[in-house]
Amino acid sequence: MAPSSVGLYNPAFEHDACGVALVANFGSNTVSQINLGLLPATSLTASTIGGVQSPIAVAIDPDRGTNNQGLAVVTGLQLVSGSTPNGALYPVDIGLVSPTLSTTISIGSVTSSPTGIVFNPAVATGTANPGLFYVNSSGSNVISSFNPDTGGSSQTRVGINPTALAVNPQTGAILTSNFAGKSASIVDTVSQVKTVQTLGLPGSAQFGVAIDPFTNLAVIVDQGHNRVLIFPMPN
Repeated sequence: MAPSSVGLYNPAFEHDACGVALVANFGSNTVSQINLGLLPATSLTASTIGGVQSPIAVAIDPDRGTNNQGLAVVTGLQLVSGSTPNGALYPVDIGLVSPTLSTTISIGSVTSSPTGIVFNPAVATGTANPGLFYVNSSGSNVISSFNPDTGGSSQTRVGINPTALAVNPQTGAILTSNFAGKSASIVDTVSQVKTVQTLGLPGSAQFGVAIDPFTNLAVIVDQGHNRVLIFPMPN
């Protein structure tokens, strides 16, 4: 019988270079941190924090946070009585012995379910901490940048219903898969900070997406046809 502790609905998973993994536990409104550097692996125990409403996705900047040991941003929802839920971004400091949720929750950066987030280190911020987080608003057809130092945000329109996104940290280019639009959008975050192209994709709606930073090849999951689509990203 499978342990019930791993049966959480829609867990999202991300790790940093220091061997710390974060799991977003949608159904329990918690985020769990696992130190993968501890051995043996069978003895790993998660540290869990609450206060995150319906966490969905996680991205990590390995150089922010306490002692520059890592800052995670978790996407979730902000539930308001009598209103429809808004998207929210929850910064989590993972440079401490135990992960600590920031008291400042950003709700102006996303307007609807934020199903994907990435950290883009290629963007200059003019501060001591380069790099921005990028998150999609699946119902608003935009992706938004997020600077956890200032709370600043800007939006770029992409295709219809962006559900996943990936970044090439070498070039700063972001690719979104737009589920309802059956398309993919390419966003330049370095020179133009805008969507430079949206490509129509034949067949069924697309969902997952990834970019190989060394070959600059994009991979998009075509679930309806049991295949993946591979194409070169522009330089």
